[in-house]
Amino acid sequence: MTQYKFVQTDIKDGNLKSILGLFFSLSRYKQQQKTLLQQQKQQQLKQQQQQQHQRGQGPAGTSSSSSGADNNSSNTGSKAIANGGDTISR
Repeated sequence: MTQYKFVQTDIKDGNLKSILGLFFSLSRYKQQQKTLLQQQKQQQLKQQQQQQHQRGQGPAGTSSSSSGADNNSSNTGSKAIANGGDTISR
């Protein structure tokens, strides 16, 4: 990779090679920053997906689904049938 040395007087005097080199360097810097930002976002997304995957398959995920079934069966005992056949919770 070639690095350019810029001198303030070259830019001030309108040296085309220095000005174009400056624009090229700024463009390359911007591209590198954009690529770095995209990579960071992808890594964060992968980490979030891994965390969600680990939470979903852990023992907490299976126990909550089984306890949910137990809660449904226990809730049926606390319901009463009203005159019109509708069920209401007490």
